[in-house]
Amino acid sequence: MDNFLSRLLRRGTDRFSLNLTVRMNLDLMNSHKEGGMALLLLRESIVGNGATWKNHPAAFVNFYYESESGEIVYFGVEPHIPSYILDAFKRKEYLKGGFRIAFFVKEQTQLIVGSFVKPLNDFAKKNLEETVTIYNARNAPE
Repeated sequence: MDNFLSRLLRRGTDRFSLNLTVRMNLDLMNSHKEGGMALLLLRESIVGNGATWKNHPAAFVNFYYESESGEIVYFGVEPHIPSYILDAFKRKEYLKGGFRIAFFVKEQTQLIVGSFVKPLNDFAKKNLEETVTIYNARNAPE
């Protein structure tokens, strides 16, 4: 286990030990509000474009993120993306990414098993990687 994950699991993943961008990303991933990943997963078919992953049902979710910080700003698919998000994407202020999520039905949890992002800098890359690491640590099947 890498050093960061070991420290994280030892001290817990409470909201105050995480940087603001990662905290906001995790909040949006767990959100059932418009633009949240949890809401998008409820609306999308589980097997649609994600098919399966190691015999587990899977889904693929698209999202937009801030190009400099890696802050995820919206989960969704066109034509349901607000115009202000698409406008920022056209100006290259936001980039588009995706997560492949596997569902562990028996354990009633899910993990990100694929991350498809191309951040502009190491800071954004680190924030997105840390977001996935913590999300998976919190949702790991026992």
